[in-house]
Amino acid sequence: MALNPARVGFRYPSYRYEVGRENVRAYAAATHVTDTRYFDDGAHSSDTPLPVPPGFVACIAGARAWDLMMQDPELGAHPRLMHVGQEFEFDRPVFVGDVLVCTPHITDVRAMRGMELLTLQVDCATTDDEPVVTSRSRLVFFAEADA
Repeated sequence: MALNPARVGFRYPSYRYEVGRENVRAYAAATHVTDTRYFDDGAHSSDTPLPVPPGFVACIAGARAWDLMMQDPELGAHPRLMHVGQEFEFDRPVFVGDVLVCTPHITDVRAMRGMELLTLQVDCATTDDEPVVTSRSRLVFFAEADA
């Protein structure tokens, strides 16, 4: 097994993510969201927070957490992988303007049929520790090619 199962439970350093309107607008355009609230600043009342499309959470809990995992010398991760699953559990919607503190950790590593499965969980909360969303990514690592 190339992945180190002793890393299950390991928490990577937390990072902050500010949910900016322009990032949400770019996501909405890239994913063909048609809700005008994301494109027309006058289409949404400033009295209520603007919820982000649920899939936007992948932007919050994705790249930074994956970078931390891939740079972990004790884990043994390598680029021969496939993202095979993603789920989100919302404690409340994510809103434009939220500042989230996200903490990635490994919840599972196992070998199966010549491959290795890893689950990376990212818990995101407000700066006041109010839980907002939990993301779980499932990754399959294939055997490394001989050098």
